[in-house]
Amino acid sequence: MSLLHSYCPIFIILLGLCSTNIALSDIPDNKRVSFGGSIAPLYTTHISDMLPPKPMSICCQRFTKGNGLSLDLSVFAQYFINHQQSLQGSFGYRDISATMTSDQRIIVNQKLDSGFVTSTLTTDLSLIYLQLLHSYAPIHRMELSIGFTLGINASKNYSFKEELLSDSLTFDNSTRFRNVSFGALAGINPRYFGGIIGLAYSIPFFSKHLFVKPTIQYTYGLRPLQFGTNWYAHSLLFGLHWEYKPFGEINRPVVIENPPLIDVQIEKPRIEIKSKTNKAKNIYQYIYEYPVLDDITDNIIDDCHAQYVISDDCSEDHGSCLYRSILDTLSRRSRENPEEMISLGYSSKTKNDSVRIQSCLQAHLFDFTKIEYVPKFSYPITAEVEYSILNHKLTNPFVVIKQDTIYSQASLSFICIGNTKDSIQWGIYDSDIDSVIIKGKSHTNQEITVNTLPMAFKRGKIRCIIIHDGKRELIETVMTIDDSISMFQDSLPVETGVLFAFDSDSLSKKYKNQMLQFRGKLRESDSLIIEAFTDLSGDFSYNSDLAARRANRVSTLFSGFHCEIILSPLKKRNAGLLEHQRAYNRIVTITRKNAIKR
Repeated sequence: MSLLHSYCPIFIILLGLCSTNIALSDIPDNKRVSFGGSIAPLYTTHISDMLPPKPMSICCQRFTKGNGLSLDLSVFAQYFINHQQSLQGSFGYRDISATMTSDQRIIVNQKLDSGFVTSTLTTDLSLIYLQLLHSYAPIHRMELSIGFTLGINASKNYSFKEELLSDSLTFDNSTRFRNVSFGALAGINPRYFGGIIGLAYSIPFFSKHLFVKPTIQYTYGLRPLQFGTNWYAHSLLFGLHWEYKPFGEINRPVVIENPPLIDVQIEKPRIEIKSKTNKAKNIYQYIYEYPVLDDITDNIIDDCHAQYVISDDCSEDHGSCLYRSILDTLSRRSRENPEEMISLGYSSKTKNDSVRIQSCLQAHLFDFTKIEYVPKFSYPITAEVEYSILNHKLTNPFVVIKQDTIYSQASLSFICIGNTKDSIQWGIYDSDIDSVIIKGKSHTNQEITVNTLPMAFKRGKIRCIIIHDGKRELIETVMTIDDSISMFQDSLPVETGVLFAFDSDSLSKKYKNQMLQFRGKLRESDSLIIEAFTDLSGDFSYNSDLAARRANRVSTLFSGFHCEIILSPLKKRNAGLLEHQRAYNRIVTITRKNAIKR
């Protein structure tokens, strides 16, 4: 109970610190957690005032201090309470071994010779520990920590010896050594308890998710290492922790300030705006058209509840993110065109399967009340294709726009006109949020230039507080920075494509008309790259021939233009394994070279 009473105030202080400001902030939940680990050097100091511990039976020499250099290995997880406070739990292994010495002049043998004897106690102590820290960040990426550690002794071995310092003397055993022993220390306290203070700073390591974290941490031992002795171990750790933030770094909020109270307000403006450079945007749009598969196959029905994980960046997988599931794609199109019925063409043999297709469409958020079934007698029906989407608005190619944008920073110059020797405090306030975004000090009649206005800044006020004869006068004026936009948009796609049926080089009427419209908009200076793909159903030789036939079929539509043909029978446009994803690999793309080299 005495131990509990001794440490109770410490627990109360730590709990008080951890409960301070535990108000949740506007941090997204997926950014609150990070984790990491470290292998760090450790310097341990041992403080004592004791005789050699048992089982060494030496009378009178006392150990007072010792030290050791070793390692600490740990893993940790950190939870951010708000932008400044976090809780961190660590689990690890710590070596707290040390060497302790004591020198004493004593009688060393039966001849009554006296000499200096050095007693050396070498301990092999280590801990498996659990550590809890409460951290406070006074500045971005810096953490001040306080907490405690609780450890279980993993090893408790020792070695002990007495050595004569004089070469001319010996003990009764005719050597300079005696009482040499080693083994397990008796009476070792099974639990280690200590208080912790620390300092750390996070540095991004070639990524917005991975950080190297220089850390210094001091642990003060609060419990004796051995029952009945005054023997404590403290440690100083300095090393590099590694921290991984799976959802990126937390952005700290901007501090909003209100304008100070003013003694005297002057209504007549005395601020002169000298110049303001508008924010400039240079936007060049690239347009890509990706064809839409309009057939619903057995594979899609069988896998209509499957989950597909594909990158959200279309540029990384050539538009495949638009084809995560063809049903998801068409569902999105249906929601964009709420007035459209979903017309499904069917053959007579598959009409009785309408319940199955209706259930699958509902699973992909289709409104089943908007589904209508249309006999498809005039269309050839293959064994693989049972249903087809007939609505043109739902199957038109996707248009994907990518933008290259260049911004120039806004700047502002102004003068606060007043008495020559008056000092001023100035600020630029954003009217949308009614708070200061930048401020400073100067003198009246001196030009003030600001080149660090935020890009989102649109309109606001310039306020100057003139300090004259001990009083403050407020003057202000309204100002607006308008966007100056230069947009270059080429309405003709940089890249488009056509799809082919399985093992076919026949170009459908739909795609032929689409390519002729594309050709009609080309400039005489344009040249084309025609790249043909196949799925991986056949061998390389056969697929190369099939890709060549498909490329030639498309190139005949662009006679008169320079066409570079690339055959890519082994290059995937879509990495999926389902039928509609494999079908997207049966594509020929047409790319305008002049659009790339602008």
